[in-house]
This record gives sequence, structure tokens and C-alpha cells, in this order.
Amino acid sequence: MSPIRIAALFLLAAGALERPAVAQTSAVGGSPLPAESMLNRNGLTRRWWSHATINPRRDKLLHMAVDEQFLFLQSSSGTVSAFNCESGKRLWARPIGPSDRAIYPVTLNDEFLFVVAGLKLYAVRKATGDIAWELEIPGQPSSSPAADDQRVFVGCLDGSLYAFDLALVRDLYSQGLLPQYTEETIAWRYRTSKEIVTPAVPQGALVAFASRNGSLYIVAAEDRKLKFQFETDAKLSAPIVPYGDTLLVASEDSSFYSLNARSGKSVWQFTTGNVIRRPPVLIDDEVYLLPERDNLYKLSAETGQPLWPQARPRIMDFLAAGSRWIFVADHQNNLVVLSRETGSTETRLPLSRFTKHLINDRSDRIYVATETGLVMCLHELGRDFPRFHMHPDRQPLLPDLARDSEVEEPAVETPAQDAPADEMPADETTPAEDAPETDQAPADDDAPVETPAAEEMP
Repeated sequence: MSPIRIAALFLLAAGALERPAVAQTSAVGGSPLPAESMLNRNGLTRRWWSHATINPRRDKLLHMAVDEQFLFLQSSSGTVSAFNCESGKRLWARPIGPSDRAIYPVTLNDEFLFVVAGLKLYAVRKATGDIAWELEIPGQPSSSPAADDQRVFVGCLDGSLYAFDLALVRDLYSQGLLPQYTEETIAWRYRTSKEIVTPAVPQGALVAFASRNGSLYIVAAEDRKLKFQFETDAKLSAPIVPYGDTLLVASEDSSFYSLNARSGKSVWQFTTGNVIRRPPVLIDDEVYLLPERDNLYKLSAETGQPLWPQARPRIMDFLAAGSRWIFVADHQNNLVVLSRETGSTETRLPLSRFTKHLINDRSDRIYVATETGLVMCLHELGRDFPRFHMHPDRQPLLPDLARDSEVEEPAVETPAQDAPADEMPADETTPAEDAPETDQAPADDDAPVETPAAEEMP
């Protein structure tokens, strides 16, 4: 072979090695984002998409959490990425705690994001990602933390529930007196015979928690005094859900209970025939149950009576609820739209590789993601303002001309003002300045991804 041909082949090989990974995978795998035209035909629109900070060669997305302002994505390595719920703007991303330790879903109160990583509890400022304080846990955690405005509660494998005084923790941490004075921060400890299996539920002056011994405990949040202990025939199988003065509780004997939080008396009981392991979802005065074998029930949270003629079969996850529709994912990973009144199927569309689903009991927004951290927000056409369920008092004030009942024209995605229309990739929401050179939407590939800025709706 001549020296000229050898040099040419060498240059071709070098060029192939230097080709950007995104361009290669985009050409082969394409984008998993559903086409906007398909969403519109099914009454939906894509508000934004973005990407969490994840190295997909060694990491994957585990959990998502949301409130009225922020969306958090949590990876298996311990990295948390924060986004604005409505605009999709990435606010921050950082590893929290030692990497590759046991990961429990993050929890929120009005001020902080709480993260348990290894034997430490971290309080992170939701808007900035700054660590406000960190605290060593006296035992091995067995559940996510829970917090109210005064205390944070952590359950452990030895059956202990610890209540830490938030004000004292903050004060000692600011003085550099932790971890040596960790014991001073413990407001109280309640010991049961077996591990704590679900996050504690603060409810005003009371806090509820469950042990693997099949008991539900209600104690005074101030001094741990036992108010009552409720025993089931099997251990609790799903997180406890508070509803007014009652607690909604699922156990492995396939029973679902409503208990008075002050007296411990049973208000009603419902039997599904299968174990309920997924969290029950409370929307307004309705509770949605997803037992094993994929049947979705809708009950009255007040009476326990079924509100649909029959359970909806082959449903895998609850996603969100609007005023007229319920959004769920079926066992084939289709997004299914159900009538909120009757449970009848209105439409369905494939979610492709968006296999990570957020159970959103806060608003009517739909958040789904891929294991490699590509995240997407969907909502009903014309619903430019979110509908809040848990805290309706935080509802943004709607303009007189754009109230839910008066919206007739669907929202239409348009290019950003500083981007010419002909630079926008067809049928995608990527801002022109952030679009890949191939003019394609992001491929869900194996290359580490630096998060693009997400598009805000006009």
C-alpha cells in the first residue's frame, strides 16, 4: 500500500474517533422525545425537556421528587439535579454525601431537601443546592427522612425512630460543634421491636410511623408519648398517607384502612385481594390504589367506597391528575388518559424509553424520565398554569382572560424570541442556541451529558 493511501486511511480513522458521541448516537437511535404533533392529537403538549447530571456508563436515575416549585432527580451515585417545575430551567446539580451508598428517596419540607446517604443526614437548600447542615445518624437508616417545621425524623434498622431538633441542629452546625455534639440534637428516640419500614408522617402535634412487627404507632411529636398502637395481621406494605384527621394505611394482608389519627379507631376498611406496595395517591378527596397485578382503584377517602364502576386493569403507575382526566402508565409503558369521573380510557400514547415515572400528587403536571436522566414535562393543552392539589393556597393568580374554565385555544410552542424560526428543529422544543449541530433532539445515549437549558413556554 502506498504511503499516500496509508496516510489517508489514518486521517479517516482519526476523524471517526473524534466524531462527537451525540452525533453518532443521534443518527442511529434518534430521540425518545414524542413528537409534539402526536401529543397534540392526544390533548397534551410538551412544556419542556432537559437532562439531569448523570454519567450513564456507571450511573442511572433512581428517584424523582417534586413540590410546587422544584423538581429533583436523584441518581444511583448520589448526585441530585434540581429544576424549576414550570420552566424546566436547571437550578443546580451536585453529589450529596459519599457516592454509591444506599440511596433512599429524598424528602422535602418548605425550606429544605433532606437526603440520607450512608450514615449521614443532609439538609440542602432547595433553590441553591447549598448544604445547610449535615448530621451523623446514630443508627443504620432504614427509610427516607421526614420533617415538619421543628423536627426531622429518621427510622433505623434497629427499630428506632429518631426525632432531631431542627433549630438545635442548625445552631450547633453553624458553631462547628457537630458531629461531637450529635447526641444533643436528639429530641427523642422511640424504640420498637423491628425496623422502621416506611417514612414517618408528621401530622401536627402527632407523628405516625410503622414497624416491620406489623404495628402502626402514633406518638406525640413533642415528647414521644404513645397515643395508640394499631396492629394489623401483616406488616405495613406502603407509605402512610395522611387525610385530614385520619391516616390511610395499607398492609400485606391486602387490606387498606382509614384510621382516626387521634383515637386509633378504624373509620373504614377496603380489601383489594392483592398486596398494595405502591404509594396510595391522595388527590383532593379521592384516593387511588395500585395493588400488585396492575389494577387501579379509585375510592372515596372519606368513606372508602369505590368511585368507579370497576377497577381499571393493567395499570402500572399513577402519573398525575387534572380536573377531568387521570394520567397513568400501563404495563406496556403507554401514557393512558382516563376519565376522572368514570375511569374509562380516553386515549393512550407510547412513552418509549421514559420508564421512570414520578407520582405527582402536588399538581397536574406529568414528569417522566429515562434511566439516563432525560426528563420531560407534559400537560394538557391550554393548561398554561398548573393546578395544585396538596396546597391549593399556593396556586398562582390566573389572569382574568386565562382561567381554566375559559381557555379555548391550545397553547402553541413558539421559538424563543432571540432564535429565528428557521433555526428551530422541527417538532421539538429545544432552544435553537442549545440544539445539537445535527438539528436533532437529544438522543438518550451512553455519553455523559452536560445539561442543556430547557425551553420555557412563552
